[in-house]
Amino acid sequence: MTQSDIEKKIFIDHYQYYQETGLETIKQQAGQVEQVSSDYVGRVIYELLQNAFDKADKNILVKVHGSSLFIANDGVKFKYTADYNYKSGGTERGDFQSLCSISTSTKKAGSSIGNKGVGFKSAFSIAKDGYVNVYTQGQILTDETTIDQTISFRIYDVFKNSDNIPTEFDRNLQNILRKQIAKVQAEQKNRGVPGYYYPLHIEKESVFIEDLFEQGFVTIIEVPFSSILIIETLFQEINKVHFNFVSLKYQKEFEIRFECGNQTFTKTVVDQPKNQYYATLQNDDIRTLAIEAGISLENPKVAFSFRTDDEGYLYNYLPTAIKSPFPYVDFNADFHTTVDRKSINFDLKIGEYNKVLLRGCFELYLSVLKSYATSADRSQLKLHYITQKDYKFTDFNWNFLKVNNGLNSSHYIMDILGITGWEFQNTSILLGSIAKTYFEEERAATEYDSFYENVQLFIHGNATTSPQYNEPIRQFKSTLANILIAFAFPAISTQFR
Repeated sequence: MTQSDIEKKIFIDHYQYYQETGLETIKQQAGQVEQVSSDYVGRVIYELLQNAFDKADKNILVKVHGSSLFIANDGVKFKYTADYNYKSGGTERGDFQSLCSISTSTKKAGSSIGNKGVGFKSAFSIAKDGYVNVYTQGQILTDETTIDQTISFRIYDVFKNSDNIPTEFDRNLQNILRKQIAKVQAEQKNRGVPGYYYPLHIEKESVFIEDLFEQGFVTIIEVPFSSILIIETLFQEINKVHFNFVSLKYQKEFEIRFECGNQTFTKTVVDQPKNQYYATLQNDDIRTLAIEAGISLENPKVAFSFRTDDEGYLYNYLPTAIKSPFPYVDFNADFHTTVDRKSINFDLKIGEYNKVLLRGCFELYLSVLKSYATSADRSQLKLHYITQKDYKFTDFNWNFLKVNNGLNSSHYIMDILGITGWEFQNTSILLGSIAKTYFEEERAATEYDSFYENVQLFIHGNATTSPQYNEPIRQFKSTLANILIAFAFPAISTQFR
C-alpha cells in the first residue's frame, strides 16, 4: 500500500465508523457541538492558542490573511493513526482521531493547559461558512513505522442542509449523509449531523500554506471569518493580557506573533518572569478534594504576578473573564473552569477544590508581601497550603494592596491574616512593617498619598464581612495608627485616627 493509499484509508475508516452511528447519538453529539460553538464566543483565539502551546516548540503565529484567521505552530507534528480501531481502541489514538470527535483528547491533565477536547470547536463560533481548515506536516503511525506526510482536511461545524453537502465527497457518502440528516430532522428540524463525522480531505495546499510550512510551522489552523471587526476586537483584548503563567506548565519559552492589519505585536513567554511567584500545593486535603471532584491532578500549582495597571484577572494559565480581587495582581492556579473557560466553578465538589486553590493563591500573595518587610517576623500568617519562605521581594508598590470587591475574597484574606472579631493587631503589624521598610528611603509626597489611599481601601475591604458596620473599620485604623507610632512613624499615623 502506498503512502497516498494509507492516507486515504485513514479518512475512509473514519467515515465508515460514523456511518454506523445511531440516531440518538447523532442528535446528542450534534447538540454538544452546537453548544460548544455558542459557549466559546469571544474565546476563539485563546482556545486555539491553548492547542498551539500544547504542541509548539517555540514559535506560534496568529495572523489575518485575506478573510481568514490563521493560527500556526512549530514543534510536535500532528499524528494520524492508521488502522485505528474506533470501536475498541487498543492502539494509540492519533490527533486526527481525537480532533474529529467530541469531548475527547490525547492530552493528560497536568501536562497541558486544556484537556477537555472541545476547545478547537470554538473556531466554529466565528467561522463564516461553518468550517475550519487544518493543514499539517503530519505523521502517520502504522504498526511497522512512522511516515512523515503533509495531510490537510476541512472540518464542518454541522451538516444541516442536504442541498449543501460538499460535492468533493463521493456519491455514496453524500447519499449516506443525506439519509442521516433526514432522520435527525424528522425529529428535530433545527438539528443536523456533526461535521467532525466526515472531515473533508484537502489534497492540495495553497502557496500561502506552503510558505508557512517553509518557515517551520507544522500545524496551521485556518478560520474563514465574515467580520474583521470581531477579529480586531479579539486582538485588542489579547494585547492587554500576558501569557507568562504558561511557563509554569511547559518550562520553556515561546514567542507568539500577532498580525492583523496595522495591529502587529509580539508576546513572549519566558522562564521565571520577573515579579511572578508560584508554589506547588502538596497537601493530602487537596488530593482528597481532587479525587472527590473527579480531577486527576495530584500537585496543583498556584501563582501570581504583579501588574503595572489595574487590569488584573484570574488565570488558568490563560486568562478567564473573572476580575482579580486585587486589580494590580493576576492570580493563576490549576482551576477547574467552566466549559467556555470564562469562569471558575465555585459550587459543589469542584467548587470546594477551586476554593482551596484560590486560598492558596492568597496565601502565596500575602507571604510574598510579608517577605518585603524587614521587621515582619512579628506578624503571623495562617498558612494551610503553602510554606512561608524568603521570596526576596523588593519591588513593592502600594497599588498591590488596592482592593476590588467584585469577587468575594475578604473571608480568605481575613482568615489568613488572623482577623477574627475585632482583632487587628497582627495585620496592623504586617502593614506597619511594610510601611517602615518602604519609607526608610526618601519618598515623594505622592507615595504617601498612595499609601494612605490603598491602605484605607485594604482596611475597608478586609476589616469585616459586614461592611455596613463602621466600628470594626474604625478599630482597625486605630490599631494601625498605634503600630505606626510604635514604629516611629507618628506623622503618617494621623491619617488613621
